[in-house]
Amino acid sequence: MGGYLIFKDEIALKPSKLFEDVMERIFRRWNLSLENARRTIVDTYLLEAVDHNYDPKTFDAKKDKLSIYPEYYVKPQNVERDLTLRGSIDYLSALRIEPNNLSLQAGHSLPSECVFCAVEAKKDESFTQGTGELLGEMKALHKREMKPINGVLTDGLRWMFYHLDDDIYYESKIIYHESRSSVILGALHYWVRGEIPADNLFEKVNQIN
Repeated sequence: MGGYLIFKDEIALKPSKLFEDVMERIFRRWNLSLENARRTIVDTYLLEAVDHNYDPKTFDAKKDKLSIYPEYYVKPQNVERDLTLRGSIDYLSALRIEPNNLSLQAGHSLPSECVFCAVEAKKDESFTQGTGELLGEMKALHKREMKPINGVLTDGLRWMFYHLDDDIYYESKIIYHESRSSVILGALHYWVRGEIPADNLFEKVNQIN
């Protein structure tokens, strides 16, 4: 059983000038037929979403521990009898236990309270093929963390949002960077924090069989 996620236009976030400048340079100079080039788009979106409204005068690294873990390696963990979480998750958001991000060690960092994972589709033709990988990672994290998990499937230009709660998956329609980048940013702002937007910004609709 599943359902649908509907993001309203009101969820849109105005991007920073830095975000707009970086995106303009990417589209002007990068060969976007290449996987690594599109990953740069994903990186830029996630950084903007997690750091939106950043103020250097008030930021406190000891209190704000939300971090993005790209290519986070997960040691094999038996979550259920027939479900093992293993390998690398393309992107994970969680609270770090280290003093700051410079002290993270690959393969040794222990993020706590994981709330979000993302899978990057490798090529245009494989976009929907990444769904199974993403849902498997979300289910494993859901069982391990015992809390709802948000997820995203993207190739940088197309974004699909997922939510798992009480063994029910919810998914959005594809949202395109070209026409709705501010909506993608607004949704990501909540998603990387493991939050669900207010009713005036978002709908979660159960599918009726």
